[in-house]
Amino acid sequence: MQLAITLFYLGQYGNRCSVDAMADLFGVPVAAVIKTTRRVVKVNARAAAQRIRWPNAQRRAALFTFAADKYGLD
Repeated sequence: MQLAITLFYLGQYGNRCSVDAMADLFGVPVAAVIKTTRRVVKVNARAAAQRIRWPNAQRRAALFTFAADKYGLD
């Protein structure tokens, strides 16, 4: 439930939903939406070092070349 509230609150493509609308939609207090979002983001931030692997310099160069060749991006 907490993850669902957070994902819906953050939205897609920058269309974040208001806290009041989230509280009404899920039937929870406004404070619960805020606390839940903070809790989920904090857990993800702690796990990021173990779960998110950023590309090294060689991989970034390969991705740059791919994007430039395929899509014409600089």
